[in-house]
Amino acid sequence: MSLQLKKEIQFYPVDGGLFHVYDPGTMRHFKIGPREVQWLKLLDGNRTRDELGQHIPEEFLDTFLMQAERMQLVITSQRRRRINPLKLKFRLINPNRLLEAMPNFNRLYRKSLNFMFVVSLIFNIVWLTMHWQFMAASLLNFTLNVPVVLFYLVSILVIGLIHELSHSIVAKSYGIHVPSIGLMLFYFHPAFFADVSGLNLLKSKRQRINILLAGVMSNCMLVSLSIPFFYLFFGQSSMLYVIYFIMINVTIMFINLVPFVEYDGYYLFLNLVNDPAFKMKSRQSLMRPRGAKTEHLIFGILSNLFIASLLFSAILVLRTYVSTLLNSSIVDYVSIALIPVAYVLVMVMQNRRPA
Repeated sequence: MSLQLKKEIQFYPVDGGLFHVYDPGTMRHFKIGPREVQWLKLLDGNRTRDELGQHIPEEFLDTFLMQAERMQLVITSQRRRRINPLKLKFRLINPNRLLEAMPNFNRLYRKSLNFMFVVSLIFNIVWLTMHWQFMAASLLNFTLNVPVVLFYLVSILVIGLIHELSHSIVAKSYGIHVPSIGLMLFYFHPAFFADVSGLNLLKSKRQRINILLAGVMSNCMLVSLSIPFFYLFFGQSSMLYVIYFIMINVTIMFINLVPFVEYDGYYLFLNLVNDPAFKMKSRQSLMRPRGAKTEHLIFGILSNLFIASLLFSAILVLRTYVSTLLNSSIVDYVSIALIPVAYVLVMVMQNRRPA
């Protein structure tokens, strides 16, 4: 059977004469030499094995063809891409060319973000500590209505876009290709995403961690920039929206730093433990606890508890909103029933997809 290279495969030259290979379909990245790039481009679906043997040495041919199939770089009828309903992605743009056109800005943004983050973090911690009681009392007046929902959706998209652009710009400042930015539904929640998975090709752990922290750093900066508006609208109804905006950023920072869902904190954790299969091992340890490592068991238990708490919080918010429309005890019963059902569904869908 003649193999054909996928049409969407992208090749980018990098330092050392190597090439960064990106597959948009699987969002996987590889680093290969110029010889292998030439060989891959020979896979047009028409050349037979004997014809390929005229260009590829016989001692490498079979191994090369097997590797191309294993890396899913060629079209095969056997493989079908699996759709993960918990993580639906819709690519919007390829920002790579734009980011490549402003290398000085990328480096300046990264250095400024790294420097200002420390100052911003200290300032935010002090300010939030001083005003926490007032903000908590204000949030007790929280009413879930249409204007608040619209404000939340607009805020989450604006904040998310800035968050992902920060990942992209910092990644590009280290020479990483960013092939796509888009929208996604992560656990049915709207968000932006940026494909910076090429960071795994970086040898420097410090650089990888810097890219992963860039989004949280931008959220921290947004909190600092929001604080003057708190005083500007103090005592007015608009002040509540400023508090909501601050709390959305704080919540995003928290969720992106915990390692139990596949946000930034999860990938930070994998970089720190140097074990890409850690989550898969933790799932297996819950199914077969005998002989499992303690750290895998603890991570698996905490991960499940965290997901359960997120589901409980989401259903509680929905119940509050529905109760304003339907004044009935049925809403409470349905909400209680939804919690275990939603948890089981999420666990089933998680275990169906690759770790």
